[in-house]
Amino acid sequence: MMGHMGRGMMGGPGVECILACTRAMMILIDSDGDGTLSLEEVEGTHAKFFKAIDTDKVGKVTIEEWTFFRGGASTADR
Repeated sequence: MMGHMGRGMMGGPGVECILACTRAMMILIDSDGDGTLSLEEVEGTHAKFFKAIDTDKVGKVTIEEWTFFRGGASTADR
């Protein structure tokens, strides 16, 4: 049973919102625009995401980099 304004019973996003977000992600990842996702497209997206988080460019992501990327305070600030 859906709640008011398309939200789920537990207050989370409704099915319509989840489907819209899924479609948007598919469009963003589908770099050749063929309406499907290849392994290369998914791997390329993951590589871009990793490189964006790896701010010191050492090829590894620390908890501080991950937390900062998410918009939180680093563990050193706690």
